[in-house]
Amino acid sequence: MGVLDKFLDAIKLNDDYDDDEFLDEDLDGADDDFLDDEEEDRPKKKFFEKFAKKKSSDDEFDEFEDFDDAPAKSPVKATAAAKAAPAKQTEKTDKPVRSAAPSSKITPMRSSRRSGQSQNVEVCVIKPSSMEDTREIADTLLDNSTVILNLEGIDVELAQRIIVRRICSVCESRLLIQMEKDEFLLKRIRELAKLSYQRDIVTFSDFLNLNEQNMVHSQKLQELGVVVEFYGGYENAERQMVAFHPDALMFQWEYPVDCIRITPKALKFSEALTHRDYLGAILNLGVDRSVVGDILVDGNTAWFFCLSKMTGFFLENLCRVRHTTVLAEKVEDPGLIPKPHFQEIQGTCSSVRLDTLIALAFGASRSSMVSYIEGGLVFVNGKLVTSNGHEPKEGDIISVRGKGRFIYDGVARQTKKGRNSITIRKYI
Repeated sequence: MGVLDKFLDAIKLNDDYDDDEFLDEDLDGADDDFLDDEEEDRPKKKFFEKFAKKKSSDDEFDEFEDFDDAPAKSPVKATAAAKAAPAKQTEKTDKPVRSAAPSSKITPMRSSRRSGQSQNVEVCVIKPSSMEDTREIADTLLDNSTVILNLEGIDVELAQRIIVRRICSVCESRLLIQMEKDEFLLKRIRELAKLSYQRDIVTFSDFLNLNEQNMVHSQKLQELGVVVEFYGGYENAERQMVAFHPDALMFQWEYPVDCIRITPKALKFSEALTHRDYLGAILNLGVDRSVVGDILVDGNTAWFFCLSKMTGFFLENLCRVRHTTVLAEKVEDPGLIPKPHFQEIQGTCSSVRLDTLIALAFGASRSSMVSYIEGGLVFVNGKLVTSNGHEPKEGDIISVRGKGRFIYDGVARQTKKGRNSITIRKYI
């Protein structure tokens, strides 16, 4: 019997049993010393007292087995408790690490409750890895899109400042270039108008987009004594050129516009080509967008309008669109030019307003269309309109950049509740 067992037996003996019953000849003076130490060290006695009380209540085991098992089981329980304690501590330490995983630099974006507002906001999250990414960020900003810079991982504060300053400088330079282009366009338009008046001839510009047409409309060119007309190759074209001629012109003149038809050489092996494919093939020839007008696509055939001086170049060099070999030929008969297809849409509204017509045409709410109008993306007959309360007239062509365009056909009748029944034709 070990010394520890003797010590525990002595403690048990003093609590519940008589000293003369269990003390044998093995208990000598050293045992008495242990009993004295036990009396002086009361906390140890109380600690083992718990095990003693549990064992004494069990009548199925022998009294001597109780003393032998108690010390054997207590280290096991203590060991198990010791193993469980670090596990709990590990779990507690893991939780703060998981909660702190998201960086404070990234702010979560919650979608607005109003579905209209969430559809209009285009957010681009870009994580710059080199200085070349600043060009992409600048282009995205100039396209009226919101950009979120993810600078996580770039610990050097100086590097972050350099990237932000670089983006600002690129945006500023792009805006200056755009302003210079606009100023050059207006200067060119004035020169053409003055030249037409001074020499009594007809002058023409290149193809203009809706924004450039709006800039021409904003100039009071009639004061120079010339007439301003727009034409794009067919009726209601989106990209049009401007013609200037004197008031009293005594000869006939024509617009320098030609139409070219593109057809696949082998229809069996042709691809399904889109407007983007044809435009990319044309611009890949190295020409500027201003020499090309609208592109009309109908099945496997496409028509596009260009300046007459560029017709020969396109007929000679345009031979492939993506992987499809094509044939380009000039259209001599204007009757062969396809007419645009429309989708007729009818609806009712309390008042004829610009935001109401746009919402009806594109199946959205009025509030969701306000951002397009205020953002300078809506044109009425080529003129920029930024007021959502603008009242269009019958026959007006309304264009929304990124959405499409439609023709307002006016009010057909009024309903019994006093609402206006309107009809529009949407280009498809």
